[in-house]
Amino acid sequence: MARRRAGINLSAPRVGTFIVAVLLMAFGILAYYTDIIDVDVDLAFLSLAGGGILLALSNLLKDL
Repeated sequence: MARRRAGINLSAPRVGTFIVAVLLMAFGILAYYTDIIDVDVDLAFLSLAGGGILLALSNLLKDL
């Protein structure tokens, strides 16, 4: 009889969700730390944080 492991069940994110999260974080890093993209610092930080939160949620929630 197989035993289930206790703890958080993580799943791999979908490819589309992963790409969107990475692009949001890359945009946030480029906009926050360089002058390549000229946007407000708050928007850059929110983009970076939103990409990280999206990536974390896609690992926790199945089919996201």
